[in-house]
Parts: sequence; structure tokens; C-alpha cells
Amino acid sequence: MRVHNTQDELTPKNLKTSLKSNCVYASVEKNGEQFMTPDDFVQRFLGLHRDENYNPQTVKLLGSILDTSKDGLISFLEFQAFEAVLCRPDALYITAFQLFDTNGSGTISFDEFEEIIKHTTLHEQIPFNFGSEFLRLHFGGDKKKRNQL
Repeated sequence: MRVHNTQDELTPKNLKTSLKSNCVYASVEKNGEQFMTPDDFVQRFLGLHRDENYNPQTVKLLGSILDTSKDGLISFLEFQAFEAVLCRPDALYITAFQLFDTNGSGTISFDEFEEIIKHTTLHEQIPFNFGSEFLRLHFGGDKKKRNQL
């Protein structure tokens, strides 16, 4: 059994190997099915944010990329779907979209966009202008327009 090392290249082959041992990373059992938490995926599987002063909200946000049901747990099927996304040429765009689509609706609202941007360390150093032309273009003047992939 092999623990994923963040210095390893993510390829379909080594993800498939890790997928077979999904239950090693799953810490929750519900109705006889094994689930990973965002902590299991980010800290144990990816090996990220393991230091003691890590930001739990960051781990939750990263884990939510896989959690398409938005129930706080990552099922084996959700993990498989994420593996399939990583094999696509547009994987980066899909993954970013899933990060911003915090409620799993298939669209990104202004509130979801703002929530993620405000959580970044870059925003802490250089505040983002939430009244910018960029946001009016993508979310409308009233910020009610929703964006989809």
C-alpha cells in the first residue's frame, strides 16, 4: 500500500492505484459505505495542510471540489468522478468551477464567488474590487446573474 506523495506526478495510473485503496483514506462509514471527509482527502490522500496551524476552512473548500452532493462527505463515486475530470484537457477549468460552485447548483453566484475570493491570502494582501467592471460583466450590475460552465 502506498500513501500518495504530493511530489509524485498525478497521472491516471497512480490515481487509479490510489482509488483501489480508497477505503484506506475513508474515515466515515454510513449505511455500509465508506466515505472520506475533506480532511481525509486533503491531508491524508494529498498530503497537504498537515502542519498544526493549517486553516480548516481551506481544507474544507478544497475537499468540497470532490463533494458534488455537498453533504460534507466524499463518496467512492464522487472520487471516481473527480478522477475522470482530472483526465480531461479542461480539468483545471472544471476543478476551479467546482471550487466556486459551493452549493453544487451547477452555477456560480456572486455570493459564492465573493466567499471564495475573500478566503484567499491574496485578497488579504490586495483586496479585490467587488464593484469592478469584471464583476459587472460576469454577474450583472445587480449581481444576480449566475455563471455556468
